[in-house]
Amino acid sequence: MKGIGKACAEAWPGTRIQRCLIHVQRDTRADLTSRPRLEAGRELKGLADAAARIHDPEHAARWGEAPDAWHERWKTMLAERTFAKDHPDDPKAATSTSGWWWTHLPLRRTHPRLERLFRNGTLFCFLDPELLEHGPVARDSNRLEGGVNAKLKLMPLNPRGLPPEHMRRACEWYCYMKSNDPDPARILKKSRLRPGRMLLVDTVNRRVVDDEELKRAAEKLDWSQRLAKEGFLTRTELQADELAMRRKEIELEMARMKMSVLTNYTVLQKRATYESSVRKATRALERTRWQNKSQIRQGETEIVQRSREYDRATNRLAELEFQLSKAKIFAPTNGVVIFASTARRRWWENPLAAGESAVQRQELM
Repeated sequence: MKGIGKACAEAWPGTRIQRCLIHVQRDTRADLTSRPRLEAGRELKGLADAAARIHDPEHAARWGEAPDAWHERWKTMLAERTFAKDHPDDPKAATSTSGWWWTHLPLRRTHPRLERLFRNGTLFCFLDPELLEHGPVARDSNRLEGGVNAKLKLMPLNPRGLPPEHMRRACEWYCYMKSNDPDPARILKKSRLRPGRMLLVDTVNRRVVDDEELKRAAEKLDWSQRLAKEGFLTRTELQADELAMRRKEIELEMARMKMSVLTNYTVLQKRATYESSVRKATRALERTRWQNKSQIRQGETEIVQRSREYDRATNRLAELEFQLSKAKIFAPTNGVVIFASTARRRWWENPLAAGESAVQRQELM
């Protein structure tokens, strides 16, 4: 997948990638089996299965915190090692060069994979609002498997009986014909690496250094030695060819050593350092991004609720103003107004007071 990701980034810069959630489940099942024996494996498989059932950014943000919590809970168990001296009958004891191996290697493979997919944004890319503006985004590769990949899988089978070499060439031809803008100028050398040969690429000088140069130097030295025996070459010329041969051997050995140091130490060290920094920064950025989206949604919901409360208060105010307009009493003629309870007051009645309740057809004044 790394090669495909690099090719996509080079061919289509800025294009987002959505990892197929079905294949994520299959990869997890391949490492942990369908029914994991350990509780940690069952929890981790549950996380992978839950990822395929997420349909909104809020649940995706909460899911992103689960792998960290899982690792924090089981980090002691993940650090367990098995030593070859304690298990000499284990097949791994015969192939282990360090004398030990990780006891729970499937768990150590599955957890970083889920964390990496969430960190680089390829697990829930289909929930990004910017992408959803142009329509729904697929969360699996069903259309791809049934489209382009289906024809690519049929290439080695049609016609039947192709040798493996021709099958590879047929697939390469199909992929080349589907390329939008091939660039032959970037091809340094067109050939196949035969068994027993080594190929070194000088990326600084854009040059392919292989063992052909060493072979040519050896052949030239052999001919020079034959010619020197016959007297056709001087001692100085023969020594020059021997020095050239030795120089080529030293250059090849130095190139091998540099390649070994670069591959086995420098690249691994820098990659681990950079990946750790990027992992922390990306995790914090992704967490902040999902939290901001959740806060925006909560703010929008609160705005809608406050708008509804404002509408209800406005309607209530209009109703009260209407009732106040109907509460005014106008006398038909000029004169003195007295309360009815004062004019015809009975001993059990009290004078009409402010704020007192009135009933229908009650005489007030």
